[in-house]
Amino acid sequence: IQKTINEMARNAMKAYNAVHRRHTVTDKQPYNHFILPLIARMFPGSKVIHCQRDALDCCMSNYSQGFSRMQMHTHDLYWLGRYYADYERIMNAWSQLPEVDMTDLKYESLVENPQQALSGVLEHIGHEWTDEILKFHESDRTIKTASRDQVRVPLYSSAVGKYKVYEHHLDELKRGLEEGRARPHGG
Repeated sequence: IQKTINEMARNAMKAYNAVHRRHTVTDKQPYNHFILPLIARMFPGSKVIHCQRDALDCCMSNYSQGFSRMQMHTHDLYWLGRYYADYERIMNAWSQLPEVDMTDLKYESLVENPQQALSGVLEHIGHEWTDEILKFHESDRTIKTASRDQVRVPLYSSAVGKYKVYEHHLDELKRGLEEGRARPHGG
């Protein structure tokens, strides 16, 4: 099995190197959370930054996003809540594994006080603070994700609590989150 994992890692690095050759990869594909232990086996010593956001804000962002590929769980508020609760459960389980070297970054803390919020992340990945970190929006690198427009502007806080405008429509989302979070582990 390790031979197969090594081949997967080589193929992934070819794809990453075709885009950027800094020995640092940011891969925020929506389903990576399912395979973090595999990623850790493919890339020993890799570091995971788990960006977390208020569940209602995150779900509303997904619900209102026009993804280029179908994301079935984003079309129904109840099932979006259930999916998000499963994501939370999975990430909590992976964080307990010694081979998954992960640190959490709260979105709300990041936009409120970027330097403070990033200090632990930077320590985790072995980097020091520079003022250039907050100039990410000035980069000319290629972005091929749904957040391509957001990374071209400085950090902003207008997305914090954005769900509140729609809160009177979110009963099914809240029910899905509540039921998903109440499920016993393994059930």
